[in-house]
Amino acid sequence: MALVLASTLLVTFGARMAAVFTLSVTTIGLRTGLVPRWLSVIGLACAAALVLTPPAPKLTQLVFPLWVLILSLHILLVSMRSPEPGAGEDP
Repeated sequence: MALVLASTLLVTFGARMAAVFTLSVTTIGLRTGLVPRWLSVIGLACAAALVLTPPAPKLTQLVFPLWVLILSLHILLVSMRSPEPGAGEDP
């Protein structure tokens, strides 16, 4: 009985915590301009899916890691771009 209760609470609140994290990172990234708008829309949809769906669907639980993967790849690709000419030079 206790194991079932613990598992249910972990899955339910874990999805909610992932939604809050996604929403906060998306909002900060959108307001600062560090995250493109299309990635912010995906983050908002991910947060909405995590909050509004019941904890039972296993596919919904894959939304958060997928969003983290897309965000990580975006950060990696942006950091690998060559710097603009004149950037970082002392005057």
